Amino acid sequence: MCPLIQPDSFINGPCVSGEALSESYDNAYGFVSDLWPPPATNWIKRSQQSWPTVNIVQKIVRDGCHFVPTGHKLGLQENLEWRISFSSAEQKLVFSMNHCQFLTYGLLKIFLKEVIKSKIGDQNMSSYHIKTSVFWAIQQSSMSQWCPQNLLECFWVCFKLILKWVYEGVCPNFFIPENNMFIHKIYGAKQMVLFHRLYDLYEKGFLGLLESPKIRSLITSQYQNLRPCVHTLEYTLIPQCEFDSELFEEISANDSAQVINLKQCLIALQSLEETVCWPLTHYQGIMVQKITATILQSTIFILHMCSNKAENRKKYIIDKMAVKVLKLAARFGYTFDTLFIIMYFYKTFRYTKALSVIEKMEAVLSRPETYIEVVSEKSLSTKIKQCTASYAYFDICNSIPYIEELINLQNHSHQSQWCTLHIPPLILLHMLKFLCYRHIDTGRAQFVLYDLQYLLNLNGDVIVPNNIRDISWHILGLCQELNENISDALYSYTQSFKQKNENRIKMATLMKIREITHHDLNVF
Repeated sequence: MCPLIQPDSFINGPCVSGEALSESYDNAYGFVSDLWPPPATNWIKRSQQSWPTVNIVQKIVRDGCHFVPTGHKLGLQENLEWRISFSSAEQKLVFSMNHCQFLTYGLLKIFLKEVIKSKIGDQNMSSYHIKTSVFWAIQQSSMSQWCPQNLLECFWVCFKLILKWVYEGVCPNFFIPENNMFIHKIYGAKQMVLFHRLYDLYEKGFLGLLESPKIRSLITSQYQNLRPCVHTLEYTLIPQCEFDSELFEEISANDSAQVINLKQCLIALQSLEETVCWPLTHYQGIMVQKITATILQSTIFILHMCSNKAENRKKYIIDKMAVKVLKLAARFGYTFDTLFIIMYFYKTFRYTKALSVIEKMEAVLSRPETYIEVVSEKSLSTKIKQCTASYAYFDICNSIPYIEELINLQNHSHQSQWCTLHIPPLILLHMLKFLCYRHIDTGRAQFVLYDLQYLLNLNGDVIVPNNIRDISWHILGLCQELNENISDALYSYTQSFKQKNENRIKMATLMKIREITHHDLNVF
């Protein structure tokens, strides 16, 4: 067929390949078989248990397969043999993918082109191997896992499968697993070289994805959607509204809960109750509203600390009330005040509930308010909530034990006469997400750790302001230490120690560095 199509065409596996009018082409010529091949019968049984649907399986089997003119490379009759082609079946499988599965396939193809082929320099790994890994990954996992918020996790599932195949030197065909598609392509010395290079990327984790320029730009653009609106709106949009940007600073400067016991909480709430009858201005009303939220949140955590010795019935009543009050306080305050609800659920060992709140919060953050929505006719409190949806600081009082993992930092900061810890909200959100997954799904916990690491490596100081990177690096080190990534934790603690001592936690960081160093010396 080659000379009939194009003089300079060439044989490429089962295809005739070449270039015409500056466009490359692959034309495969073969025979149609109306019958499904017997060697692929087990695929029908395997698919009925998971993916694809019964209707898709029936249609694939009904349409049969093709035979294309390419033989076994080791065979003596290569030029006379024909190979079964499932291209029509594969097309139907791709069309049956949901959005997340198709995006995963697309990301892997980009990764193949820009990293494996261009940077690693391996030309033996093909898009067919990539497609096969996606098919196997989908069939071997639950359908609920393939949703947009798990996109990067799904990518890593496929990547780890490819890594396993390269290590073993076996890439099983999706329809006939006995057929190893790595034969004559990935074997021997080049197999080991490819494995080590892919493993290096795997060890980099989330940062390994950034080796691809296109994926890097896609991920960066997604995180930019979570950038704090306050830096954009505070100084540009807000002056055009009915209030000025100084209101944010006023709230931030005065919204600190100096309550350390239930008696003080009661006095503070009684004082706030008196303001209901006062002739407050619109601005003062917002200030009182935010302070009320802060006092309520502090009261709940102090009450929980005091109720540890109470009988079970009282504990149950206090717990139900606590959840309701925290939800009410979140309605009064900023969007990130929802973090108090998450911390409470984590503190009371309800990790699944905490993760459900995190999921809802992430959904809100992924839909930043537009200019029209912010300056439209809405109440001042609504505008305040929207404009501070990703506020740069999240303060927790050092006198109140919110979660065990932060108590050490709070104590050191408190000893330095510092009242609050200033934490970037997205950093705390990722920390809580990691801590919850650590108890129920260690695989997902690792992916959250990659996300947290990526946030700290972003350029600019919008998500993680430069003046509070001390606690951000320390939190990353703490999570890495809990995940037993000791060398990474040491690096993060060292980075924390180099930052400005905004939260007065330098001594706590130094002690962590000494603990890890001493542990390594003992092991040595």
